[in-house]
Parts: sequence; structure tokens; C-alpha cells
Amino acid sequence: MLARHVTLWIERPCHIAGPIRSRNREHLAGKGAIVVALDYMTKRDSGIPLYVRLADVLRHKIAEGVWPVGSCVPTLEELSSQHGLARTTVRRAIGNLIDEGLLKSARGRGTVVIDVPNLTKNQLHSTINEISSPTGDFQIKIISPAHPAIIPFEILAAHPDNEEYLLLKKVHIHKGNAFVLMHIYIVRSIFERFPFEAEKERKLAQLVYEYSPSKIKNIRQIITVEPADTVISSTLNYGFSAPVAKVIRHFVDARGRVVYCGVFWYRGDGFIMDMKLPGNWLAENQQAVAPDNKY
Repeated sequence: MLARHVTLWIERPCHIAGPIRSRNREHLAGKGAIVVALDYMTKRDSGIPLYVRLADVLRHKIAEGVWPVGSCVPTLEELSSQHGLARTTVRRAIGNLIDEGLLKSARGRGTVVIDVPNLTKNQLHSTINEISSPTGDFQIKIISPAHPAIIPFEILAAHPDNEEYLLLKKVHIHKGNAFVLMHIYIVRSIFERFPFEAEKERKLAQLVYEYSPSKIKNIRQIITVEPADTVISSTLNYGFSAPVAKVIRHFVDARGRVVYCGVFWYRGDGFIMDMKLPGNWLAENQQAVAPDNKY
């Protein structure tokens, strides 16, 4: 449970503190009591208002189809009981989703789901997982053009000798919403083989596959979860300290060179990684399960 609900009351002339059942609040208020509801979080609280975090949880249910469009959401009482929170907290969370256009209060029916969030895992499935560049709702925005840079040690511990890399920073956008921030390092000699400004229209991974003179031998991915810092939050229009999926990806060619090294920060509410592997993959690729620290 994320939080506990504590209700305090002060009743004239005595000062008494203790739990109040919801059915007794009106009675106490009628007696001249001052009733105060206080939601407080545990020491692990992020400082974000509880109703905002609850709205995130409920929004996720809509995005995942747990609450499909046209369905009625549980009542305030039911949600309050499910999450162990005050009805006022639940009401504010529901109000946020109504303001966003996801829910609508319908007389006689309760609260109904009328739309889904702009970014959902289903919408981003092919955009994230296909190496080719989608069309239509997909856009690439270059934040920082390619320029010489050294790959940070925490991204690539074993630096190849005599390789010059270019760093390009960009975001990918779906239906006007940025969902991933990318810092990508590419061997300069390969980048210079790309068609002019191709990086503005096509995914860099796709370009590396096409224009690397040496075949890509293997790919390594490291996926972790971390809180969004101020840069990620502002770039992706995402909550500060909200969870992001951090993906570090290395492409190694047949000569053993790291020709592509990317760091990706995906919004947690839209991230999906889908991979299909052959049945004998584990037996034949033990090194992939527990790779060494090189690359």
C-alpha cells in the first residue's frame, strides 16, 4: 500500500484525535465538530501529491485496456477501499482524468471511460521495436546535431582504440508527444557514409545496418529503471522523478568494433520491449545471458 489514511477530528470543547468512519463525518460536522481529513505518505513518499500518483495508476488502467472505452469505472467507495485512500483523494484523481478528457461523469451510469491517453504501449509497439522508421504519426526531432564526442565510461567501459565517434542527441515523437530521449554515438567513418541529413528522417540503427562496411555481429542491451531527472522530465513533458526505462544498446561488427552505442530514456507510461527468440537461443547463447563486462 502506498499510503495510509488518517482522519483527525477536533470536537468542541474537547480536543480528540482518532479515526472517523465516513458515515459519521456528517454527524460530527452537524455537532459543531471540525473534521479534517489528512492523507500522509510513508517515508518513501516522493513528495508528489497522492491524488496525482493515483491518477497515474488509474490512467495506466485505461491505457492498458483494463478499463476499456465505454466501460464504467468503479465507484469512489470501491476505489477508496481498493487503494486504501480517502474518498476526497480518489475524487480529485478522477477529476484529473475527467479534465484530461479520458473520463466522463454520466448521470445514472457513473463515471465512464471515453478516451485513451495519447501515449499507450499498444500505439508505440511497432514504433519502438521495429528497426525501420515508421511513417504517419512518427517524427524525429534533432536536439543536438552530430559532433565529436567520447563515449562515457559508464556507458561503454572498454573503449575501443583509435575509434572516433560522433554524438547525436534527438527525441522520437508519436502524435505530437515525445516518448524517448536518445544520445547515440556512431563511428564517424560510418556516419559519413549516410545520405545527407538521413538522420532527420530515418532511425540511426537502420542506417548503421545499411551503411556499415562490416556486418553487425551482435547486439547487447542493458535495461534498467530510473527516475526522470529535470532534463528528461522537461524534454519528454513527463513528471519529475517519474519512472523511465533506460536502455543502453551496443552494436558490434564482425571486426569486434562497437560501431553504435546508444542511450535511450523512454517514458515509463509508453515503454514496451517485444522480442521473439528461437527456441534454442538459450542453449546456444549462454554468453548472452551472462555477458562479460566488455561488450
